Formats: sequence, C-alpha cells, structure tokens
Amino acid sequence: MTARSSKSRLVPALLVFSLLVPASVAFAQEDSAAAADSPMRPGAWAIQFGIGDNFDLESFTGGALAIKRHSSANCAWRAGVSLFAGDSDGEQLLEYPDSTVVQEFDVDRQSIGIELDWLRYFGASSTVRPYFGFGPRASWSHDTRTALGLKRETDGWALGAGGVFGAEYRATSAIGIHAEYRYGLNYASQTQETVNELGITPTERIETKSWNLSSAGVRFGLSAYF
Repeated sequence: MTARSSKSRLVPALLVFSLLVPASVAFAQEDSAAAADSPMRPGAWAIQFGIGDNFDLESFTGGALAIKRHSSANCAWRAGVSLFAGDSDGEQLLEYPDSTVVQEFDVDRQSIGIELDWLRYFGASSTVRPYFGFGPRASWSHDTRTALGLKRETDGWALGAGGVFGAEYRATSAIGIHAEYRYGLNYASQTQETVNELGITPTERIETKSWNLSSAGVRFGLSAYF
C-alpha cells in the first residue's frame, strides 16, 4: 500500500469524523437543555390536582391535598391526605297498604386517608416520561345514622399498600399533565353498633374483617411545579 492510497482513505474518515463529532455534541447539548428545562429537578415541589370529566380541577388522591417533591430528576416522593366531614338529614316515606309512615333520619360522617408513594421516572430528557411507584396506605372512617329511635354507629379502618404506573407530559417548564393507573391491597376492619335509644331492644354489634384488592382505574391529573 502506497502513502498516497493511505492518505486517500484517511481523508474520508476524517471528514466523517468531523461531521459526527459536532452532531453528537449538538444532540448532547439538546438533551442537556431539555433536561434543564424540565420541571423535575432535584428539590422541585409540585401540587397535584385531578382533571375531572368536564376538565375541571379536583383533588388528585380523592381528598384535600397531594404534594410531590423530587429528590432527583428521576425519583420523587408524593404524599396525599384525603379529608371528609359531612352531616345530612331528611325524610323517608314508608308506604303500607293502609298507612304511610314518615321516617326522619340524620347522618353524620367523617373520614381521613393518608397515602405515601415513591415514584420512579424514566427518560430525563423526554417530553413524555413514564413512571411507576408504590407505597403505604391508611384510612379511618366514622358514620352515625339516627332514625326511628335507632342509633347506628359504624367505625372502620384500613391499612395496606398500593401501586401506580403512568406517564407525565411536560406541557411547560412549570406544568405537567399525567395519566395514572392505581391499584391497592389492604386489610380492613369495620365495627357496627346499633342502639335503640328507647331501650326496647338490646344493643346489636357486628364486626367484620376483610382483605381487599382494588383498582381505582385511570386518573388524569395536572402537576403545578414550584
């Protein structure tokens, strides 16, 4: 092989190398810029809301607040607290062949639920980032129903674990839109006690315990980063 033929083969190789290096640097810079523009930065916080059927915002985890903090660009912790308290009263008509009885009732309900998830995201420079997560669940509830001199109180609690998987779309540098599938396994206990306030019948007490495997289906949500 002559020196001239070696040079003739070296020139195209150098030309290809000179084209590939700037292109790879440009792609790397583009990925770095996309990752830097992502709201999922270490230390970033986000408040999450659910997107309802009419595109209105509602609580994402079924209650008052869901907040997320990124420990890194790919990992985050999310905590959700659901609260409910309500009181209602009304009338129920009981029709018999020869008479109609008006039954007044009063219902008082309170509940609280706590969820904690560890989330793992993929594709740091992608516009759409798949993720999965899991964590513990706990809830407590109390219902009181009074009607026709009968007072029925129901107390319940549940402990378990749940999982999620979905994807988040980066709409802007501070807004993300996500779809998420949720499922869970929990152990639930419920105690129901019925008391006749007139003292005619004895107190009735029913206790139930169960394991429940449930699915919450797909939820659409919005993350506001700050």
